[in-house]
Amino acid sequence: MYSDLGFSTSPYSINFKSATTPITKLKYRNNLGVVMGFGGSYKWFAVRLAFALTKNLKPVSKYGKTSYIDIGLDFPIKKMYFEFDFRNYKGYSIKNAVVYNSSFGGDNTNEIRTNASTLSIALNGWYFHNKDFKMPPMKGKVGHFNRQVITWYLKNTINVQGIGDVESIIPIELTDSLNTKTKATTISSFDFGSIPGIGYANKYKNWQYAGMFGFGPVIQSKFYIVNETTRGFFGLAPRYDLRLIAGYNVPKWFVMLSTEFDNKSIHFNELKYKNNNYTVRLLAGIRLDKKEKTKEKKEKKIKIF
Repeated sequence: MYSDLGFSTSPYSINFKSATTPITKLKYRNNLGVVMGFGGSYKWFAVRLAFALTKNLKPVSKYGKTSYIDIGLDFPIKKMYFEFDFRNYKGYSIKNAVVYNSSFGGDNTNEIRTNASTLSIALNGWYFHNKDFKMPPMKGKVGHFNRQVITWYLKNTINVQGIGDVESIIPIELTDSLNTKTKATTISSFDFGSIPGIGYANKYKNWQYAGMFGFGPVIQSKFYIVNETTRGFFGLAPRYDLRLIAGYNVPKWFVMLSTEFDNKSIHFNELKYKNNNYTVRLLAGIRLDKKEKTKEKKEKKIKIF
């Protein structure tokens, strides 16, 4: 059984070309919230419930309000480990909007976009070549490593992702009639593929540290919507997989710092969208061991016979 404290965020940026402005990049930021969770794991079954301690850490007057929906499921099957994630964040601000609109001056240089949102639906499955490399002990929730373990892996991934707004995603002051993509109200994609990577875990005394890194292309079908007209394209997109976990881990209890990074990107001619999702959590928990009860049962059997 464990508790965790941390945050997840999903900032994104758009690079574009427009004949009406020299500006080529916009940065969109959501307002961070601190989340506390409680959960437990037993063999293949795991459950976690979470609630927001603070919905928005940054000043609402400068960064607006962001609402969060996060749903996640994970479970291991032999050498495979599966995760399902649903993320929907609504409410963003464009940093330094004063460079294209002087009305955003003074104390607030950002433009608040209350209807701007990001969506990510992902199903991931990792195949680990070394059967001793397992994700639950790596996270510290179930068991711990007592020696060095190295493996190569394949991350099989299916993703639906995108951004949207009720008006053009790029502010109207920066849109270009010759580059209709700058007037898009929705940018989205469906992609799938297998990403190769390396996993490593080790322990020094009672300190455990582990990491995973993978990189590779996925097949992507991408779309954008302008004036209720959808245009689609087909191509490849780069993806990386990065996780770093470290902490104090003994048989009875553990304290681990977990960081996860996941990038999303959609590239069109004269417009590029990049979304970097990352999660940082501090986990602390205890393990309920049945070893002593098992010993008692064995002693009773010996006495009977």
